[in-house]
Amino acid sequence: MPSGLLAALSLVPDPRNPRGVRFRPATLLAVGVCALTSAGHNSLTAIAEWVRRCDHMLAGGTLPVPAAPGCRPGPARC
Repeated sequence: MPSGLLAALSLVPDPRNPRGVRFRPATLLAVGVCALTSAGHNSLTAIAEWVRRCDHMLAGGTLPVPAAPGCRPGPARC
């Protein structure tokens, strides 16, 4: 039995082709769970916007946040 949410989400099989995979499925699912439960976002667009806002908050602090593929670093350039 998994001891936490991330451990439980890591049991979900990944149907994607391994070529080009950048993030583990458990990580993506955990981000979705956080967006749904903490902010009430219920669409992929709303979740992506929530993640972008979190990235900008972290970038202003002490943690470096890598830019998404195809995006230049900086505020709202994606």
